[in-house]
Amino acid sequence: MIISPFFIILYSFSYENLVIRMQSTQKGFTLIELMIVVAIIGILAAIATAQYQRFIAKSQVAEGLNLLGGVKAVIEYEWAQSAEFPSDAQLSNWGVKKSGIYVDSINSDVANKQISALFKSTGTSSLIKNKTIVFEQLADGSWSCQVTPSSIDVSLLPSVCE
Repeated sequence: MIISPFFIILYSFSYENLVIRMQSTQKGFTLIELMIVVAIIGILAAIATAQYQRFIAKSQVAEGLNLLGGVKAVIEYEWAQSAEFPSDAQLSNWGVKKSGIYVDSINSDVANKQISALFKSTGTSSLIKNKTIVFEQLADGSWSCQVTPSSIDVSLLPSVCE
C-alpha cells in the first residue's frame, strides 16, 4: 500500500493531533502574561481611586449646598416680609441649621447680601478642607454662586456655579 504525501499532511493536521499537541505544550500562563495583567489592574485601580475621591468630595459639597438651601429659604421669607437681609442672629431665631457632618459653619454677610458654607478641616475630603461656597443675592432676588481661587474647585460644584 502506497501512502500519498497528501494523506500524511492531512493526518498530521487532524483535530485529534492538534488537541494532543496543545494539551502537551500549553500548561498555564507565562510569568510575563501574569505581570501584564497585574500592571493593567494596577493602572485601572489608580484611575478608579482618583475618581472615587472626587465623587466623595462632590457628595460632601452637596451637604453644604443643602444647608445653604435652607438658609436661602429663610432669607427669601425675611426679604419678602421686611425687604431686609437677615443677620446671623435672625437666622438662628428661625432654627436654621448652621453646621453639619462636613460643614463647619454657615455664615451670612448682611452688607454684601452673601451666605457662605465653610467646610471642616478634619473628616472631609482633601479637595474641600477649609474651603467655602459663597452665594450672593442679586438685586432681582436671584442667587449667584461666587467662585474664588480660595473656594472649592468648580468641577465639584453643581452646574449652577459653573
